[in-house]
Amino acid sequence: MNRTVKLYRSVKRVSGAWGTKPVPDNQLKNLKDLPEGEGNYYLAYYEGKHRQMPPVGRFADAAKQKLVQKRKELDARATGVELPPEPEPEPKPESNLAAGIEKYLSQMMSFVGNDGYGRTKKSVNAYRNRLSFYLRFCTEQQVTDLRLGDYDHLMEFVGWLRMQTKRNGKGISDRYVFNIFATLGTFALSLDITVPAKKILPKLGYKQKEIKAHTDRELQSLWASCMLDEELLYKFFLWSMGREQEVAHTELGDLNFFSNTVHICPKPHSNYRLKSKRNRNGNVGDRYVPIHASLMARLKEYIERKRQREGGLLFSNVEGNVEGTICGSCKPL
Repeated sequence: MNRTVKLYRSVKRVSGAWGTKPVPDNQLKNLKDLPEGEGNYYLAYYEGKHRQMPPVGRFADAAKQKLVQKRKELDARATGVELPPEPEPEPKPESNLAAGIEKYLSQMMSFVGNDGYGRTKKSVNAYRNRLSFYLRFCTEQQVTDLRLGDYDHLMEFVGWLRMQTKRNGKGISDRYVFNIFATLGTFALSLDITVPAKKILPKLGYKQKEIKAHTDRELQSLWASCMLDEELLYKFFLWSMGREQEVAHTELGDLNFFSNTVHICPKPHSNYRLKSKRNRNGNVGDRYVPIHASLMARLKEYIERKRQREGGLLFSNVEGNVEGTICGSCKPL
């Protein structure tokens, strides 16, 4: 019995006609998906004297999986071993779409921390809002099971997203479409499904936010129009390279006047968490930033003049609370 199974792929010949060619086993490791509209992968093997060549799709991972399965099947037949029938998959709660999403969100809530280093409830709520788009789409399509591995189904969802509007009647942006689909891809990865993240998400582009750096002349004009304390605040903002809320939550204890550094870190007592990825020590955005000695000297004089106490905010609002509009207060200047 011939138990050879080979993988073939579609190719376009010089004449313009489509044909197939074998894929050597030593190329399977680096096999790539075929572009859409450029054919499929095929399995070639014999059933008795008849050559079979069924298509197995254009995706490399699925094609390699089918190749391994077919080789095992023919090897078992040749040695007289009867393979047990494929067991019927037991129904799982995750097979129900709404239940699967709710389970995923409840698991995300388990990662919400109390010391500023875990997830935030705000992030989980954002996930819930984005996944609700997919639930609405599936409701309209009368889909109740998980189809996150179905490329055509997911592309229909992308097209549906493009037609959605905000409460003001305007269409949702390409960036928001990307964010919604990225969340769906993260949910799919939790189920070991890679199609959304690998096959579709890289194709969803959006316009990157343009960042314009101020010139030295513009900065000098800004300093000239500032009061002394305003200039100190904005210079600290620039030197620390902190986000607006990182600067707003900076406390006196974060300043080290011996090493001239500021410690950007979470504030568990005020329920403040950094918005950043983990650093090399595993802490979310936790970092020490060097500050110029002249600016540290001005900060020390500012603290003494304001008679600020240890544990207090470095730059608070008039009520002594966190200032939420540092960037906004700079715009009129």
